[in-house]
Order: sequence, then C-alpha cells, then structure tokens
Amino acid sequence: MRFKEGKIKSVAKEFQEIKAMENLSEDICWVNDIAYNQRTLNILEYHFVKNQEKKTFTFITNIKVTNRNARKLIHAGRSRWKIENQGFNRQKKYSVSH
Repeated sequence: MRFKEGKIKSVAKEFQEIKAMENLSEDICWVNDIAYNQRTLNILEYHFVKNQEKKTFTFITNIKVTNRNARKLIHAGRSRWKIENQGFNRQKKYSVSH
C-alpha cells in the first residue's frame, strides 16, 4: 500500500531516523521490522526522476523487503496505485458530467 506523508507519524519518524543513521540514499531503500501497535511493518521507498522532476513513492507492507523482491514490490505498489487512481478519475469524470 502507498504510505502517504503525514500518516502514522511514529512509523514515518522511525523510518526517516533509521534511513539517516544507515545513510540509505539510493534510488530504492527500505527498513524492515518497524514496530507499530504490536505488529511490525516494513517501509520501502522509491526515488526516480521524470521530466526533470524528482518523485518519491513510499510503500508500507507486511512483506519483508529484500534485494530480491524490492523491485517487484515497487511494481506491484505502483500498479495498484495506477488502478485505484484511474478508477477515481473515471468516477470524478462521470459524476461531473451527469
């Protein structure tokens, strides 16, 4: 799932702190096993440049992120987001025109 800025602030803060301590600044970085409400979460961040604009997508998952599955998780998260966004845009267009 997409992890939006400002949501679950304690998890976001811990992710940013660990990322800074570990000096994780590559295009793809992640932190596993962040504690939240008696569970553990994994955060995966993807940076890329499109039309000279830097974009960042952050995902939250219960799947442990590894070198082997990080790109697959990003692809799945981006695909899900595109499907949801496309449905929202269709609904918005339909409701405005009717």
